Amino acid sequence: MMKIMMLFCVIVVGFFVILSNIAQASEQEKIQLSKDDWHLSGHQDKAKTKALQKAIVAWQEAWVRRDIEACQRLLTENVLMVSQNQARILSGRDEVIAALPREWEYYETDDQGASALQGTLRHVYVETRDNTALVRYYLDVTGGNRWSFDDTAALTQIFIHDEKQDKWQLAFSADVWNLDYDTDSEQPGQAVFAYDYAMPVQNLARAVKFYQPLLGAPEASTKNVAVFEMKGSRLYLVTTDTVELARPRKGLPNGWPILTPPHFNSAKNNAEKQGVEFLAKERDFAGMTVLYGYEPSGNLVALARFSSGSATAQEPVLRITGTLSGDKLPSAIATADKQVWTAWTKGKVNDIVEYSASNIALLDTTHTRTQGWAVGEKKVRQRLSRTFGRSTDEQNTTNWQTRYPFVEWDLSEGNMRQIGAWVVVTRRISATGAPPWQRRLEALDTRVFAANSATLAVSLTVNAGRPRGLAIEFDYAGIPVTPSTWAATDKALRALTGGADNYKDEYWKGFWGERAVLGMFETEPETDKIPRDQEASTYLSLLVSNVETAMTHLKAAGAKFPVIPAINSKSGISKHPGYHQVLFTDSEGNAVVLTQYTGRSTR
Repeated sequence: MMKIMMLFCVIVVGFFVILSNIAQASEQEKIQLSKDDWHLSGHQDKAKTKALQKAIVAWQEAWVRRDIEACQRLLTENVLMVSQNQARILSGRDEVIAALPREWEYYETDDQGASALQGTLRHVYVETRDNTALVRYYLDVTGGNRWSFDDTAALTQIFIHDEKQDKWQLAFSADVWNLDYDTDSEQPGQAVFAYDYAMPVQNLARAVKFYQPLLGAPEASTKNVAVFEMKGSRLYLVTTDTVELARPRKGLPNGWPILTPPHFNSAKNNAEKQGVEFLAKERDFAGMTVLYGYEPSGNLVALARFSSGSATAQEPVLRITGTLSGDKLPSAIATADKQVWTAWTKGKVNDIVEYSASNIALLDTTHTRTQGWAVGEKKVRQRLSRTFGRSTDEQNTTNWQTRYPFVEWDLSEGNMRQIGAWVVVTRRISATGAPPWQRRLEALDTRVFAANSATLAVSLTVNAGRPRGLAIEFDYAGIPVTPSTWAATDKALRALTGGADNYKDEYWKGFWGERAVLGMFETEPETDKIPRDQEASTYLSLLVSNVETAMTHLKAAGAKFPVIPAINSKSGISKHPGYHQVLFTDSEGNAVVLTQYTGRSTR
């Protein structure tokens, strides 16, 4: 029997949950809306206003109940929907309805097979013009069956009133999930650590061939390093002559996490006080400055920051290719759209504000998940200045082109709708960084313009990376710890991660990262052969939609399926309530885990 109860990472663009005890969903899900959270500008027709409130709640209730027929009645024929969960722009009622079952697979069901979600609409702002209503709000959700969770989403929608049928219907919707924002206090959440992951290889070409069906083509590669990007996280395959601190040992975990804490210097100083032994010099690694060290259990870890040396002076190239599907874009708005994009890629705040409405609302989660909507010219200017300008982070002064050194921006796939008083432009963004690492960003961008003034009213940008292989994204990384060093390692990892929130399970403790969990688990070195003093002994779990499908590749690629008692109890696929997983070795002998959460999606 496995010692470790593995994490259920509920995903919506990458990382979603606050885990607690098992919770039973209510028999009938409800969406709540407080009168105090309703803010209306525009016409004050009481009957229409009440009907609009009901339509907004009805849409969310139908979505939560997974009621296809109710959803269909609430949608206009030409509805446009931007789904972060599916990383897609959906056009037309038929396409949206066909996609909804896939959308719902991202969330657990209760014991009766219904949705395990409940929600509350928060801070609903509505601007009505003629028979259209531009709506912006948060959705706080709770739910879960085997594991409970909560999450916050932000949505912008347009409803249109059908005069003949005297009803409001949803004509446009765009969402972003996994916000770390407190809607009660309207305060941002706390920045948390992120981590990438590295593994040693002896033959880089052989290792890339092994991993490509799982991860897709490498984001970048050099003579000694290959990089695979997975929804913002990166897996590095590193030849042993480049990083001499790690070596492949067949059938064992041989990797190490590359931690990027909110504050590098504080994490370093606090970790040293908790027994982390750092090596003398920082090193350059894949565009980052990395400091290697060993935590109290002897496992290799790396503390990283983006260095000023990774910046590029090259002016970004903006490519707006292809024709927007849907309606014809008015010339004034086409001009404003291009000017805003040009200013955005160059980080020119004043030029963006020039084309914006006085009550503009902006949210860009490609840069932060801890902030909510920035509303009004002053707050938007402040938000953009922080995004593009200099940071006061004590680790180093970091500007836009240092942290995000993108040199090419491509806007290709897109759609446009004119919905009454507003014009919606949605696009897929692909950004590429400077060689040799060529870091990628994939996002969905929504811009809502006022039709009469061609000014930007809403800007919503969300990460929208799509799986390039069988694996979807990082699930968690497991750091082996002996019982005697458990307390010391716990303190050290808290220091390294900046005091991250954590949860406990049997023989396991996890720290919530920005995109995945970093966890410590108990081992018996004589039996498990991990950890070893001053060695790389961590393993990575990758999330997959179907572990059986992944097994076909693993067997064909010559993978082995060892047993490490602290990780698994038998060779091959282990099936547990809520998840299935397999421990395998890659072409270099590194032990890696694939995890499928049953009752979840087949993303």
